[in-house]
Amino acid sequence: MKEQRKLNKGCKMLLLFTLVISSIFLFRPSTVKADINVNINKEKQVVTDMIGQYTMNYTGDVNFFGFDQYPQYSNKNYNEMITDDDFKSVVNTIGKKNIKNSSVASLKKTAGATKIEAAYLVWETSVQGKNNTDLVKKTANKAVYFAGATDVGAFTKKVNATYAAVDMREPQQGSKDYTFSCMYADVTATVQKYGYGKYGVANIPYANSAAYNAATGTHLGESSAAWQLIVIEQNGKAKVRAISLKVGSHFNYQQENGKWTGNPVDMNLNLGDCKTNQYIDNNSKVEGELLLLGTNAAIVTNSDKANNSFGLKLYDQTNKGELAYSNDGLIGHSYFYNGSTKLSSNLSSVRGMLTDFSMNQKNSLHPGFSSKKFRAEASDSSWSTLFVVGLAVDVADYDLISKQDTTVNSAAFATVTGGIQVKTDQPNTGYYDGKLVVTLDDALTPVKGKTIFTVYDKGVDGPKEKKLVYGTAKELKYDAAKHALTLSGYDNKADGSYVGYTISCSVKENSGKKVFKNQYEVTGKLRSQKYSTGIEKKTEPLSSQAVPMYRFTVKMDKTAGKNIDIQKFNSSGRYTSLFTVSADQKLLSGDYYVGSVDIPYNGIVSAVPTFNTGYVFSMWTDLNEKTGVSTNCKVTSDYVNDKTYAYERSMPAYNMTLTLTGIGEPYEVRYYINAPRALTSTDVWKVGNTFTLIGNSDAETATKSYTGTQISSICGKTTPYIYKTYRYGNYYSAALSSSIKINGYRKVINGTHTKAGWWTAASGGTYVNVDGETSGDNKGKICASDLKAYAKSGTLSNGTKGMVISLYAHWELDEAVYTVHHWKQKTTGIASTHDDKNYELAETETKKAQIGSKVTPAVKTYTGFDSPKTQTKAVTADGKMVIDYYYERHLYNVILNAGIGIEKTIGAGPYRYGQSVTIDANVKEGYHWLNWTGNYTGGSGGDQTVDTKKFTFTMPAADVTMTANAEANRYTIHFDPNGGAGHIDDIETTYDTEVTLPDVWNADGTAAYVKYTLDGQNVTDGVISGAIPKAMMAGYEEEEEDTEIEDTEIEDAESDDVENNDTESEDAESEDTEIEDAETKDVSKSADDMDESGMEDNSDEAAETEADSDDTDAADETDLDGDAMLEKRTEDDAVDMDALKDADLDKIEEDKKAEAPKKKVYASIFMGWALEDGKDTFIPKWKAGDIVQNLVAEDGGEITLYAVWDDCPWIQAQDLYYTLEQAQSGFITEEEILSHATAIDREDGSPILPGTNPAPSDPEVFTSFTIPDYQAGEFTNLQHDFATSENLTVVDHTGNTYVKQIMVYVTDTTPKKITQMDLTGVTRFINSKYYHKPYEEGGLEDNSIWKVDPEYKAALESALNNMDNDTPVETYVFSKETIKQMKQYVETHGIGNSKEPDALNNFYNQFLAPNKQ
Repeated sequence: MKEQRKLNKGCKMLLLFTLVISSIFLFRPSTVKADINVNINKEKQVVTDMIGQYTMNYTGDVNFFGFDQYPQYSNKNYNEMITDDDFKSVVNTIGKKNIKNSSVASLKKTAGATKIEAAYLVWETSVQGKNNTDLVKKTANKAVYFAGATDVGAFTKKVNATYAAVDMREPQQGSKDYTFSCMYADVTATVQKYGYGKYGVANIPYANSAAYNAATGTHLGESSAAWQLIVIEQNGKAKVRAISLKVGSHFNYQQENGKWTGNPVDMNLNLGDCKTNQYIDNNSKVEGELLLLGTNAAIVTNSDKANNSFGLKLYDQTNKGELAYSNDGLIGHSYFYNGSTKLSSNLSSVRGMLTDFSMNQKNSLHPGFSSKKFRAEASDSSWSTLFVVGLAVDVADYDLISKQDTTVNSAAFATVTGGIQVKTDQPNTGYYDGKLVVTLDDALTPVKGKTIFTVYDKGVDGPKEKKLVYGTAKELKYDAAKHALTLSGYDNKADGSYVGYTISCSVKENSGKKVFKNQYEVTGKLRSQKYSTGIEKKTEPLSSQAVPMYRFTVKMDKTAGKNIDIQKFNSSGRYTSLFTVSADQKLLSGDYYVGSVDIPYNGIVSAVPTFNTGYVFSMWTDLNEKTGVSTNCKVTSDYVNDKTYAYERSMPAYNMTLTLTGIGEPYEVRYYINAPRALTSTDVWKVGNTFTLIGNSDAETATKSYTGTQISSICGKTTPYIYKTYRYGNYYSAALSSSIKINGYRKVINGTHTKAGWWTAASGGTYVNVDGETSGDNKGKICASDLKAYAKSGTLSNGTKGMVISLYAHWELDEAVYTVHHWKQKTTGIASTHDDKNYELAETETKKAQIGSKVTPAVKTYTGFDSPKTQTKAVTADGKMVIDYYYERHLYNVILNAGIGIEKTIGAGPYRYGQSVTIDANVKEGYHWLNWTGNYTGGSGGDQTVDTKKFTFTMPAADVTMTANAEANRYTIHFDPNGGAGHIDDIETTYDTEVTLPDVWNADGTAAYVKYTLDGQNVTDGVISGAIPKAMMAGYEEEEEDTEIEDTEIEDAESDDVENNDTESEDAESEDTEIEDAETKDVSKSADDMDESGMEDNSDEAAETEADSDDTDAADETDLDGDAMLEKRTEDDAVDMDALKDADLDKIEEDKKAEAPKKKVYASIFMGWALEDGKDTFIPKWKAGDIVQNLVAEDGGEITLYAVWDDCPWIQAQDLYYTLEQAQSGFITEEEILSHATAIDREDGSPILPGTNPAPSDPEVFTSFTIPDYQAGEFTNLQHDFATSENLTVVDHTGNTYVKQIMVYVTDTTPKKITQMDLTGVTRFINSKYYHKPYEEGGLEDNSIWKVDPEYKAALESALNNMDNDTPVETYVFSKETIKQMKQYVETHGIGNSKEPDALNNFYNQFLAPNKQ
């Protein structure tokens, strides 16, 4: 088990200050003008708020130093590069003579650093010439050589400064002097490429320390040329830090009023939403590091114990700028240091220190705790120049406590467990978007379902453990190529949060591994005191390991061995028994009893044998299962104990099988010929090798034949036999031992045996089959242990004592052989045709019987085959008698059932055993295939499931029943308002499932869908949005609002002008002059209010014409259309003032109200639902509440049903104009009025005919287009001009009703002679249509003032144009009460100024001015 705890506590603060300070003694005052390329006493922010897991690192050295005031410090050019062997190629590249000064320093990697994030080269030099601006600029713009020699290689490049600054000080004399300049360049790409190693800088401009000489650039005081390489590193071991870095040249003191005052360099660091540590207890800290680089002439020394200089103060800007940290002396030496490690070797006034610091006070209000903003201030107590200031702060962070264990359970399984816990004293601090990667040994594979990760996040309310199982949890992924399990996307956002895991692994068989190595690493984004920083932190890979186990298998010969005890050597120095292989039938495998144990690699294992009676040790055979190589280990082997025969060794890195071989004790078997008569020369005994004929001294080395006389000669008086000595339990080939032929006889076959055997006595005794086993590895062999019951102690043929088994041949008369063939029908064979094309030979039996006897061999039983009837035949002497048995394959039935969603099945019927069967099914529309279920193997293991629809299997020896199954497809029904608005939820259903279509009316009476039309136009959106007011809704009633009247700009002026001109005209002309010049224009009406002009403008000439015209209708003279009815253009029509005078005031008000009927919005009627191709039809495919099914067949399909609406019909109609004569004659009928209007309906067609008629869409339902309140007498009884409203009404076949109100105007067109007196109060109406026509066609007289006077003409044309284009100049809004008052005023005071000179002006002031919009 490995345990690691990162010790970075809480929130550290790393404060990096790079300050290069130089004190220059300049005595000659001068004045210097700042140049644009030189920044005087300025700094530049190089790095701003870089946040991440970073560490700071640096190196550097001095190229030149001199201080003429101290002889021991003479001008020294170190020039190290030319003597450093690692920089040979650099020197060759630059040229040795071209290197004026140089030094070399090593950049060493910080522990835990993984990458160089940024690198900056900074170099400083004393100013040449004190106040020589050109020299300062030249120094700033001169390139230096930057070189390196690392493991990557060597390089040389020229580097120009990207920024340069020079300081300025003010001596007591009051003059201004330059002292030191500082330059820097970004060298990130170069340092990232070459990495860590040696770096050097050459040819930094410098001046010797000597008396000032403007020509040579020398000066009095210390002179240095130095460089530093500052890098920012990514570091997996670091806390998350925010870093700032500032570069410049800033003199530390300024003279003000004759007194030197501090002029420190400061910089700010903003942590954004991050904070430093919260105060937890008295041990809480804010920690960091400081890096200061500087130069100070007063303390130049090669002593490591010089006085300290340079100070730094850190202010907490979050806490009112209070001082959080202070150190008055950070640098004490004339070299560069990293802690106690000296980095540079060359003495100069430039020095530096990288050191730790800590802010700690036992007070929760101490500045620095929970802070977001800091300001750093660096200064010195003497003359100095500051070059670089940097600051880095650790934000609130966390550590991880983690461990991992690997446990090897067996040779086949191992378990890897582990846990990672967040450890921090900061609240709401941890990580999010975590990723845990566990990389397993390549011999281990995680097991699905048994590998569990547990996540517990204490950063949420009510935290609970969440278990994720590999194989089902989508957050867990396994990369087989990398053997890595990855848990992604989890959070551990507070202290005590953790993630744990238990990984059950299978082990690669025979991997050969000597150790399993597993590792893990955690990546997460820092959550710092509730703020999600987005900064990713990654731990170093941690690991655990364990010794693998390998299988140690022991095989014991079931004949020789009694048991084998497997033992393991333990730590106490003793063997412990693990398992005993014994004669247990559960352990029997073939001829061996087998047992296995798992042993760790290199563990000591022992196998101790015990043998059965009659057997002794022969050898062990160990098998390397990885390579397949076997090694025999006898008693002389190093692995075998020569006393106990135990096998002992350390476990190798592979599975091993150890086989015990025993050997039997010696036995002798004697085969007696036991001849039925005296042997002759024609009798033959063939003796196999390794057997010995009694009387011979040596065993036969090859098969040898003896005749009967030879046997008698050799054996003499001894009964002839052959013998063999062998080990107990060994198998040997009995058939080769003897082949005896005694003419006319054969050996007796006993019982059911097919071969002649031997007997335990010369006469009688027990039959022994010495032809051996009938099958298996020992077929044809025999083992002496099978005959041990017949063994007797005695003297062996070689004269030693032992066990003797005597066997005797028994003889009878000879017999002949015959053959039995067993044929199996082929899968494609024809049962009735018995030949080798349709049958294959399965088995052949050769039998013997006495010649001439009848035999009936038994038939066989084969699985899946029908056995034939037995046959009986006589045995022939030639041995050629053959009996053929033909076995037909049995027919079994395949039964196929059509399950849910199956239209039919294919492939049912009878099949012969072993025949290939292919089954298939046709799936119904609306369903998709699921599986077959049933037992197609014919065994007893239960049903199987097959996903393949067209499936092929081999017919078993049993009937097969399979059921085809399908699943109904799912689909979604969407609803579309089809021009309406609202929402109805989708319906998800399955094929063959009934669905009730919804209504647009909800149960609470509200409408799910609505649709509105206005004069046939869909205005649903306007109604829903409120753009169309409720007042326009059909059936809506509320108090009538004020009427808006649009007026033209010239109304008042024209009225006045008309009156004035009328007066002038009256004075100039006779009493019977045209009234046209005296006409008054009503400009409050639209230009199209009257299509007929001149009805009231009848001059004397017109009257005379009428008298001479045989009573011709005056209306015909001006109506070009031949009809007295004229079309109304707008809603506001003028009424003849003569008629208004005679009419009742209330009647006038009612007529005016009728003149402006309000348009109405009508709701459409929902009819039902239709598909897309029928959404524009009027008859739905389904009605609400209809039950539908199977609208979509495909799985996952979608369909949209569209609402079918019956829209309200509408009427297109305009106001009508008739003559009084037409009204009185009965010409103005209901049919006449309707003939000028059109009733339109989307569903019932256009137009809907006047009257009541069958609807085209449904003849049994009627439509109507009528004027319900029409009264003929209202027109026939008229005696003067008249205006009335008519309500034209249309009803469609569904009952939608629409009312259109129009005005019908009747005018008396009878000509009359008008005198000047008659003109009083008469208003002349005109519109743009008639304005441009001749007087005979309704226009004005040619000498009308409205034509001949330019001012009048322009005013009238402007008014008519405004009316035609609906561009009123002025708009007035009047209430009903005001309109009544206006009418009353006209009645009292007359039209215009006809009665009173100021009537029109008073009318304007009283009614128009107050109501102007």
